[in-house]
Amino acid sequence: MTRRERPGPNSSRRLLLVAAICATPLPFGLHGDGGPPAFDPDRPTGLQAEVLGPSEVRLSWDEGKGGSETDFYFVYRDGEAIAVVDDDDNDGWTDRGLQPWTEYTWHVVAFDSRWRRSDPSDPVTARTDDGTPPGPPGMVTASTPDPFTVELSWGPADDPESGIDRYVVHRDDEKKGESEGLSWRDESVEPDEEYTYRVRAINGSGLAGDKTDPLVVLTPPAPDTTPPAAPIGLRVVRP
Repeated sequence: MTRRERPGPNSSRRLLLVAAICATPLPFGLHGDGGPPAFDPDRPTGLQAEVLGPSEVRLSWDEGKGGSETDFYFVYRDGEAIAVVDDDDNDGWTDRGLQPWTEYTWHVVAFDSRWRRSDPSDPVTARTDDGTPPGPPGMVTASTPDPFTVELSWGPADDPESGIDRYVVHRDDEKKGESEGLSWRDESVEPDEEYTYRVRAINGSGLAGDKTDPLVVLTPPAPDTTPPAAPIGLRVVRP
């Protein structure tokens, strides 16, 4: 079953009328006309919310299996009526204009052509995505404890909405590793070579921030492990 929001002035009039009649959802088990449950629409089931970004959430649900035939639905967000949706051939309804990184709760009520209402559906809760990438990490510093290792550290990045999930380390413009903390160890370098490192933060919504300024690191030369040659021409000198 699919659904769409009724367009045009009829939708506005219907929304105002239903809002006037149903400004507050009835408690579970009560019915709009006081009649027996068999003559009211069954409540919608399977309500789901799919987050589409920082300002949109797509809702979908299934029609109840019993009672009178559903004609339209009333959508509530955080207990407030926000839309009338026809029971026709679309696949749900999209709630737009939401705030980034904000949690909302929706439920749906079915109505038949005589304006008899169902019990509310089970609620569904979702959080919109963070719409702002994090800032860059603080200054990157490096040490070289041996010719085959570079140890990097940096200051924390800032993201007041979804927070920092991880940091990504780039070496010579290629991703080399990730860290959930403020340091990373590169053990794939060669002695007496120059490498350029940059770090960027990823927030809780998966958005990547700007990279840090490049840091150039020169690894030390490898130690000389060649033993000296054996002495030659040994002779005894008498005093």
